Amino acid sequence: MHRIYLLAKKPEFPEPQDELHALAKLEAAGKDAYFILSDRTGPPGCGAGADDVWLFCSRDNQEILFLGTARVAAAPDEYANTPYEVTDLYGNTNHRYFCLIDNIHVNQNIEQLGFDVLTKEKQHVLLQGQAYVKNLPDL
Repeated sequence: MHRIYLLAKKPEFPEPQDELHALAKLEAAGKDAYFILSDRTGPPGCGAGADDVWLFCSRDNQEILFLGTARVAAAPDEYANTPYEVTDLYGNTNHRYFCLIDNIHVNQNIEQLGFDVLTKEKQHVLLQGQAYVKNLPDL
C-alpha cells in the first residue's frame, strides 16, 4: 500500500526535508533509519505494514509538496526510548512510535504533489483536515 505522510514543521525537530536527508544518510552509512511518528497513542501511520511505501510530503501555502519516498522495512512499534541510531536527530523520547524505513529517496527538486497521485480536490480536503496520513490506491 502507498500512503501520503504529511510531515509537520515542529521547533523540536529538523525541517521536514532535513529530517529525510538525515535518515537517508543513516541508511547510506549502513545504519538503521527510524522515522518518528506523532506523539500520541495509536498515531497515524502506526498501522503501516512491511513493504508499504510512504510518500513524504509537507504543507506550504495551501500546497502539498512532495519531498521523497521510503519503504516500510518493519511495522511501526512503540519504543520505550529513542532508538540509538536516531537519538541525535530526535533527541531522547519516551514511549514513542518509530518505524524502520529503507530505500529512502529524497527529491532534489521539491515540487507540488502531482494531481495524478491525489486529485486537486482530495489534496484540498487533506490540507483542510487534521489527518496527515492518507492511504492511496496502488500506484
